[in-house]
Amino acid sequence: MDGKQCPRCIGDERLSFEERTFKYCRPAVMYDHFDREHLEEMKENEKHNLIICDHPQCKEEGVKLQHLDHFRAHVMSRHGVSLRRSDQVKSFAKISRRLLSVCS
Repeated sequence: MDGKQCPRCIGDERLSFEERTFKYCRPAVMYDHFDREHLEEMKENEKHNLIICDHPQCKEEGVKLQHLDHFRAHVMSRHGVSLRRSDQVKSFAKISRRLLSVCS
């Protein structure tokens, strides 16, 4: 996997091959996509111990993870893709809300 690919989209069989393998222009843009499109669902899954890695190899192996930070560590060590840490996501959300209120 490339560090600019989404670790959730890569295994989503509802998406076309092009969508699953899409590479964002910068890692930060992929982080924004992940936080916006996948983070809430993953937080909900975490409450029920249902965190899995959607990468095709991991799906085949039945990889199950304990929590969101375990998922983040897994995709970094196994797939070479970094994601924002929990504390970075909270900071980013605050900054984004502040910018939206200033720009509105």
